[in-house]
Amino acid sequence: PVAFGLFLVSLLDGVAMERQKFLSFRSGIALRAAIVNAVYDRVLRLTPAGRAGLTGGEVTNLVAIDAQKLFELVQEGHQVWSCPLAMIIVTGLLLMELGPSILVGMTAMFLLVPLVQRIVRTMMTIRRKRVAVTDRRVEATTAMLQGIKFTKLNHYEEKFRARVMDARRDEMALLRRELSVLAVTFFLTVISPVFASALTFATYVLIDENNVLTAATTFTTLILFGALRFPINYAGKLMGKAAQGIQACQRFAAFFSRECRERPSAANDAGSGSGSGSGSDNGNGNINGGKGPNTSPMPPPPAPSEAAVEDTKDETVLKVTNASFAVGDAPSSKGGGGGGDYDDDDGEKSATTKASFVLSNITLSVSRGEILCVVGPVASGKTTFINGLIGDLSPSGGAVDSRGGTVAYASQTPFVLNATVRDNVLFGAPYDPVRYAKVLDACCLLPDLESIGPAGDLTEIGERGVTLSGGQKQRVSLARTCYARPDLAVFDDPLSALDA
Repeated sequence: PVAFGLFLVSLLDGVAMERQKFLSFRSGIALRAAIVNAVYDRVLRLTPAGRAGLTGGEVTNLVAIDAQKLFELVQEGHQVWSCPLAMIIVTGLLLMELGPSILVGMTAMFLLVPLVQRIVRTMMTIRRKRVAVTDRRVEATTAMLQGIKFTKLNHYEEKFRARVMDARRDEMALLRRELSVLAVTFFLTVISPVFASALTFATYVLIDENNVLTAATTFTTLILFGALRFPINYAGKLMGKAAQGIQACQRFAAFFSRECRERPSAANDAGSGSGSGSGSDNGNGNINGGKGPNTSPMPPPPAPSEAAVEDTKDETVLKVTNASFAVGDAPSSKGGGGGGDYDDDDGEKSATTKASFVLSNITLSVSRGEILCVVGPVASGKTTFINGLIGDLSPSGGAVDSRGGTVAYASQTPFVLNATVRDNVLFGAPYDPVRYAKVLDACCLLPDLESIGPAGDLTEIGERGVTLSGGQKQRVSLARTCYARPDLAVFDDPLSALDA
């Protein structure tokens, strides 16, 4: 019966252990996936102020390294309660076996805890420095790969290699220090049970001459101390993992504290790609919808009935009220000295630095079905105005209201996915063959599909659209915007790359 009972207990222990590993692994995967999705969502909603100082290497490390550290911590998180419970049970059995003398050994073990905590804090400090160096290395590597053509044409391979290797050298030095400190932590956790058992045996024999260490008592005590080594060892490992996890949480907290735009409603998800920036604008401009020389509102095509026209005009999809957009240094408070520009409302001077560019006092509204054109010379702020409308540039004053509708954006530089032509046009929207065919015909993509390959719209587009010409990429971007059926479509000079 005893042997059969031991067999059942061992079987139950194995099943419970594997079940715990499975649940921990599943929880870790869910946590890592949630964090990666949250980082991706946050990156898309960062304001220009929130993106300031944020590099691609930092975001890459958050997703690839820090999320993995939290995943590993979840694997050991089960030990948070099981290790102390195992220690309490084993301590009780040792008290039953050797009496109060066991307290000497346990005290010696617990006296090592402050030392381990100090070592863990040292390891966190080293890892904080190492992560900063890792960000620098990843950023240099990413910059080289993204600008590989520029790198090759200018023979910058050795310069980039030197930057990467210098960062890697510093990273490896800090990594060796971190692993050395971690090795000291493991050494203390392994040696502490041996040291505690030696003190316990010595105390047990010396406090009373009648205490004799028999074989049964000695081996039972050694087995119990061996059982105590497992939770102690895992406690040390858990402390190391916890230190790395806490550091990762601090980096995530710093990232999520960056300024971002308000989350749009489900109906406000953008239907087209983004990505364009204004040039080095310098000066001030005023754009007043329907009034100034830089705007040319054009009436929509004739509607079937007058009632439909009235209903359409009443539906305002975009309203900008006295908005101002600043690029570079923001203007200071009114009345500050220095040569600046005058505010149109009260004539008071608003000091701006030489590098700043401000679009001020912009008021306009666009109704459903209406076309509004913003016309101006090069570097007059047209793209800056567009960036303000889509939220890539926060207004320094006034308000921009898209009225809860969907918004699609086609930029000067087309955004092309490394996917098929159809996937680039659909951009996650459901496939409607009739509407899809009409969009391809309207955007003159049918001749392009015949020329790019026998697969037609199922042809895979290379990374960043390298297999398409500039005009083809722009037509794909226009088709994506049209297929999205947005309430508001924003075009930033989309015909610049198209043939006449």
